[in-house]
Amino acid sequence: MPRSGWLLVAGLVLGACPARGAETQWWVADQPPDYARSESRGVIVDPDGALELGPAAVVTPAESLSVIWSLAVLRDGSVAAGGDHGRILRWSESGGFRLWARLPVGQVLALAADGDGIVAGTGPEGLVYRVGARGDTALLARTGERYVWGLVRAGGGAWYAATGTRGRLLRIEGGKVRIVADTDESNLSSIVADGKGGVFVGGDSRGRVIHAGANGRLRTVFDAAEDSRSCSRSPGRRAGWSPRPATARGSTCWRARTARASGSPPPRGR
Repeated sequence: MPRSGWLLVAGLVLGACPARGAETQWWVADQPPDYARSESRGVIVDPDGALELGPAAVVTPAESLSVIWSLAVLRDGSVAAGGDHGRILRWSESGGFRLWARLPVGQVLALAADGDGIVAGTGPEGLVYRVGARGDTALLARTGERYVWGLVRAGGGAWYAATGTRGRLLRIEGGKVRIVADTDESNLSSIVADGKGGVFVGGDSRGRVIHAGANGRLRTVFDAAEDSRSCSRSPGRRAGWSPRPATARGSTCWRARTARASGSPPPRGR
């Protein structure tokens, strides 16, 4: 029999053998937990579980700073970075980081854009400066506190300042400082505008969020069921700094449980 005939017979014999099929398996990934252990590069997962293109991340080392305490985006798209030894750097996409100003302070803890310049809150003497576009500096206020952790514009050239270590919210206007709220927090470590001329501030020892309205009214809008403690890295003992309490390893840590509806003493206003 020709060789081609043998191949045909062999093919028929093999083809006559029963075939085993495999079950079709489906994997559906459409919820955020499905991507919890995934490594994403250039994509984000929205609350509905859908994948979308994310923003591009670019790493630019600020080699002259050992710590960056604060950041502020400026009107021209550049970014100001406040660090130790009173140094403020300015980053641009074309030039990277460059020294913008050097203040006679220890740390630049807070930055807020102000036209072509910035306003800077500092420690450990609680001074507030304005830095112009060319790096010129002017002292705006001596708060009488140790740390200025945050700054928000109050309108009319005035500023709100969240301070420590006595947990006071201040209003700075025309070089004068007025106490808006005197809380029982150690530090008011965060502040954000309410869009109506007032602010919300958060504390680091009682875990409370306090609203100060433009009309001067104060109210506690959130009270954690347990003390909240910041795990922020301590500035150290230099220049009068004292270590801050910590409850866990790492550079940032907040923990809050079910809020109490009432019963918290209101902050004291002045």
